[in-house]
Amino acid sequence: MPPDVTVGICCLNGADSIGRAIAAVRAQTIAPAIELIVVDDGSRDDTASVAEGLGARVIRHARNRGPAAARNSIAHAASAPVVLYIDDDCDAEPDWAERHLRMYDNPRVVGTGGPMAGAPERGWTQRYLARNNPAGYLEASVGDSDALLWRLRQYVARMWRDSTPEAPVPAYAFAGGNMGFRRAAILAVGGFDERYAFGPEDYDLCLRIQDLLPTAILMADPGAVATHHYPRSPFDALRRSVSYGRNGGALYRRRPQMRLAPLPLPVLTLGLIVAGRRRPALIGLAALLPHLLHPGGLRSALRDRRPDRLLDAYATLAQETATDVGYLQVVVAGERQRDASGPEPDPVLLAETEAAISRAGDPTGSPA
Repeated sequence: MPPDVTVGICCLNGADSIGRAIAAVRAQTIAPAIELIVVDDGSRDDTASVAEGLGARVIRHARNRGPAAARNSIAHAASAPVVLYIDDDCDAEPDWAERHLRMYDNPRVVGTGGPMAGAPERGWTQRYLARNNPAGYLEASVGDSDALLWRLRQYVARMWRDSTPEAPVPAYAFAGGNMGFRRAAILAVGGFDERYAFGPEDYDLCLRIQDLLPTAILMADPGAVATHHYPRSPFDALRRSVSYGRNGGALYRRRPQMRLAPLPLPVLTLGLIVAGRRRPALIGLAALLPHLLHPGGLRSALRDRRPDRLLDAYATLAQETATDVGYLQVVVAGERQRDASGPEPDPVLLAETEAAISRAGDPTGSPA
């Protein structure tokens, strides 16, 4: 029987970590229905032989081509109608694939995601990221408006939320370590954009799907959890934040309809510090602002009697500052323009996919 879902793992020099990711896929509740593909994206270690020894189908890139190319190789090679992606430094909860697949019971759903949980390991940085993981999915309300005040309100609302929804919710975009799409939708819009060497090919694909398949739905299940195993070094966390910012800047430059949108906490904090030269009381407000916008650490410190978690807000300020630095580095580096050399949609497959979605939304039509 053909598989119900293809799970793809993108890997670069992951011989030490790929076994954990593969074991998590093999332990899925629907494991017999899963096709597993690993892309060795130009590794210099034994990634491919380790993955093959564990029974995975391996696709090798002769040189490192980046995650977008690796994800495209998986989509083209997949034999299942749904493709799920997870990274080699992640592992999934046993019901992860089942939860993703369940969302495709709605034929209008073409993409799915879930949260990225940080593994609560020994280092302080790893424990902080387990409590404050910057990766994951964005809910659909993020795309309701580009107005700066609207985005600020959404940002604050996310930070003040003390619980997560239990049922699947409409989504705007997903992180690449925990996402999935109908294979037909990936191919219809031209696949992942391989001009992005390291992100944001995941968010870009979500946005192009919404551009080209306007009646399609993206969904995220808060229970479809993938756990990310971060290195212990705080410098690695900051380096990742700079990379996230540069990714956002690249997306901004290639999508002229997007507004300039740095993360607000560093901008507001800097503004208060500058204004504090004339009104010193504002310096005190600048010191409190991280706790006001990111109250999770303060709540956790009081609830669990862990005063060290008061540092969470300032660690978040450092991460968001690094993200804004990376973002602005790219934004000011060149002109904004739509680059016509991006992925070319497949007009036939695009029309067929949109027609299938339209029939699904028509009570008189047949589901896709």
